[in-house]
Amino acid sequence: MRKLSKKIIVNAGISEYRVAILENGKLEEFYVEQGGNEQIFGNIYKGVVESIIPGIGAAFVNIGTDKNGFLYVTDVLENTSLMIDDADDFQEEKVRHGNEPRITDLLKVGQEILVQVVKESIGTKGPRLSTHVSLPGRHIVLTPFDSNLGISKRITAPEERSRIRDIIKHLNLPTGLGCIVRTAAQGLSTVSFVRELKYLLNLWQRIKYRSERVKAPELLGEEYGVVLRIVRDQFTDDVETVVIDSRDEYKRVVRFLNLFMPTLQSRVSFYNGKQPIFDHYGIEKEIEKIFRRKIYLKNGGSIVIEQTEGMVAIDVNTERYVGKTNIEDTVYRTNIEAAREIARQVRLRDIGGIIVIDFIDMRERDHRAKVQDTLDECLAKDKAKFKVLKISQIGVVEMTRQRVRKSLERSMYKDCPYCKGRGLIKSETTIAMEVLRKVEIVANATRSHRVDVGIHPAIYDYLMAKEKELLVPLRRRCRKEIRLYKDEGIHIEESKIA
Repeated sequence: MRKLSKKIIVNAGISEYRVAILENGKLEEFYVEQGGNEQIFGNIYKGVVESIIPGIGAAFVNIGTDKNGFLYVTDVLENTSLMIDDADDFQEEKVRHGNEPRITDLLKVGQEILVQVVKESIGTKGPRLSTHVSLPGRHIVLTPFDSNLGISKRITAPEERSRIRDIIKHLNLPTGLGCIVRTAAQGLSTVSFVRELKYLLNLWQRIKYRSERVKAPELLGEEYGVVLRIVRDQFTDDVETVVIDSRDEYKRVVRFLNLFMPTLQSRVSFYNGKQPIFDHYGIEKEIEKIFRRKIYLKNGGSIVIEQTEGMVAIDVNTERYVGKTNIEDTVYRTNIEAAREIARQVRLRDIGGIIVIDFIDMRERDHRAKVQDTLDECLAKDKAKFKVLKISQIGVVEMTRQRVRKSLERSMYKDCPYCKGRGLIKSETTIAMEVLRKVEIVANATRSHRVDVGIHPAIYDYLMAKEKELLVPLRRRCRKEIRLYKDEGIHIEESKIA
């Protein structure tokens, strides 16, 4: 069996961070964080209750963002969502409630409360909040308002569970605080447990101290950015290397590893090649494919992905694949390959919510079962929580996948003004970042002291408004004069660089 080669590649641009995870050279996961579009999932706020809606058992809480947060009564009563990015399932005692009180018994308008974002703002909906704050570390999640102790269900060895249980029982946690042990803690020494717990307790003390001295709404604790978050949650023993093209970001990651994972420091390297890092690893072309509606399979078949606000529909087609024996075999082989690719695309695009997959009809029950098994097996490597129903006689599979953030497409694209929202184009931020990357490549390749850039007026206005943050650093890096000009006739996603 071929050994899995896994790499994490980090591209730190001007006001944009992109992280790609490769397995045997193939892009399996992709994350992006752009300046001005930072995610608030995991952030802790001191908020103020703006209004209460008894009919739906919820309150709207002002946390200082564009949209008020949404707080269900269940998110006040019980710990329904732990703040763990890799979405481990945890085994822990649950506090059962009999006659649960109404939202009006728990909260009052004008009341200041401590909340955490458990789901990003999506569409017209504001962020979902919870009063059950949790602080995720590399190996432990500290739960300040829940005294239960838990261990990840993914740690299956009885002797290891028993060893970890003994350690956490003797950690002497302060009264009222609990913790959850993550999957990555397998084999962790007692000293490492103690060191990480001390860090998380200090972090909680700082948040609590600040909460007592500021007036709501106010940000109290901010989740890591995309780079450190991926390193914390996905840099495991099966990762061969982490390669970073920014010296500052490289130093930040090394400092983080020194605190939590000193044994993995040697696997992090700084990339200073002349070719852009994503081009060097063949990632840039693969990223463009992520946003295509149709994906062609190796055997000639295809899958079509349609995303709407309510659900995602995925259709499987044989296309050019005609097989070598009979129609049933052709359909079966196409569905098997499609199942593998669908699992990959769901992770790659970070698709969440309700997903309906329409495989090609299969007459044989055994074939349907094997397609189901293939889909389940490939989805098992997904870090997000999901639930898959059995394939129907007509080849339809219904599934749900945890959605805590916008999908990759929704975070990088916006409704197209040319077709009044019936399609999508890239956002100004995404287009501007692409222009800056292209300009940097041209500037470094040319001997001229000046680079002229023709762009759509909307992109020109965006870049000029952010000249100090984006253009000045770029000119300094390239040591060239970069002159922008408006081109009224150019498509918003295109540019002219000379």
